[in-house]
Amino acid sequence: MLRNSIIPTLFVFILLICNACNKESIFEGETANLSFSQDTLTFDTVFTTIGSATRFIKIFNPNTEDVILDQIYLEEGAASFFNLNINGISANSAENVKVLGRDSIYIFAEVTVNPDQDVSVSPFVIDENLVIQHKNETSHIVLEAWGQNANYFTGKEAAGDLPRIFTCDLEELIFDDPKPYVFHGVLVIDSCDIVLPAGTDIYVHGGIAINDLGVYPDGRLLIGPNAKISARGTAEEPVTFQADRLEMDFDDIPGQWVGLFLLAGSTGNNFTHTVIKNSVFGILADSASTVNLQQVEIANTSSSGIVGIHSQIIANNCLLYNNGGNSIQLSHGGFYSFTNTTIYNDLNQQAAVYMNNYQCVDAQCIEPPLINGLNVSFINSIVTGNDIDEIILDDWNEGEQDDLFQYYFDHCLVKIEELLLPEQYPNFLIENVGTKEIMDNDSIFLDRDIYDLRHDTMSIAIDKGIPVFQLPIDIRGLDRDALFDLGCYEFQK
Repeated sequence: MLRNSIIPTLFVFILLICNACNKESIFEGETANLSFSQDTLTFDTVFTTIGSATRFIKIFNPNTEDVILDQIYLEEGAASFFNLNINGISANSAENVKVLGRDSIYIFAEVTVNPDQDVSVSPFVIDENLVIQHKNETSHIVLEAWGQNANYFTGKEAAGDLPRIFTCDLEELIFDDPKPYVFHGVLVIDSCDIVLPAGTDIYVHGGIAINDLGVYPDGRLLIGPNAKISARGTAEEPVTFQADRLEMDFDDIPGQWVGLFLLAGSTGNNFTHTVIKNSVFGILADSASTVNLQQVEIANTSSSGIVGIHSQIIANNCLLYNNGGNSIQLSHGGFYSFTNTTIYNDLNQQAAVYMNNYQCVDAQCIEPPLINGLNVSFINSIVTGNDIDEIILDDWNEGEQDDLFQYYFDHCLVKIEELLLPEQYPNFLIENVGTKEIMDNDSIFLDRDIYDLRHDTMSIAIDKGIPVFQLPIDIRGLDRDALFDLGCYEFQK
């Protein structure tokens, strides 16, 4: 009888011991020092049909105590392209998630993409943060996927990396695939003639690069001295260069990628019916490079639209607006011609057109600079903006007109005031035939607030130009009549 009574007592005692062994021990510190199997989940499948891909990460708790994660969630919430499975539970967010001591949990992420949707719905690169919150300690895992059926000329791995060099051994490369072309990082085109047929769409992924070269803006295309580019757009199917974020909120945001560099010695570059927008600058033509621009629109740049440095630029029927710096910046001389070009530079304190004939050799420009002759002509063009002076003539020798500083405005409308002061260029309007000063109350554009820079019915630019028989059409491909209008648009009566 005694032995039988001892058994229940022992059983209860064992249960108490086991319960004591299993009693939870929760980590109470502020920093759990969690580790993750990776900091980025890349869904590197390039989708050509509607499909999905799954990746996972592991969260490891190095502590002997259990860690309670306050929250795990997707940053975009219900708008996310991704779906999660958090430690066996299908949900895109979870609270009070336990990670046992010296143990781990898995988070599976799936993305479903329809690559044939419009890029405003399914961007080229879909990225989002997966957020893991423990007290005041927040960790982010980047989820990234290719969203579009496109030609990824340089992949995501090039973003932030050292410049990539592409060559086709002096051959011609035609971008003849109807799908868009997407570029990441910094790409140098060397020994190659790039041809962009009508309708070609180029998208560049911007950002910040941090590598052995330092910290600098990412997303730029460089045309080397043995290379050239020919964009052959039409009025109906222009060639476009822009950033790869095409949601409505990014439609007119400047500075999303850097721009096009024509490196020193790159000649024979041509752009016809081409749109370049939302970059730091549009086109930079370096020393001894040449470029021909026909019916080109450069808009929404955080810096200058066109930069010429001791180069040659011929521009006809071109449109520049919403530029954060000068719309046209010409330095260290060169040869430049702008005919029937509309330049509207607002929302900054920089002149629409700046030109000089020198290059400083020291930071303060105290030492004698390098001088190179400048020859610039504007014909049938409009130069205006919100400043009193939208033209700056910066001659190192400070001459009215000298052999190393030649400018010519023929039948143009220009916004100037202080430029006409006695100590500057008082004879500017006399020397430049048919050129008129724009007054604040002059009617020119249809609606400058939304950058509709066609002429309104009362525009002072209508029928004020001279015939240029080489330019029978305007920027839209519409015929000009016998009396040319000023600027890139011909008013349609």
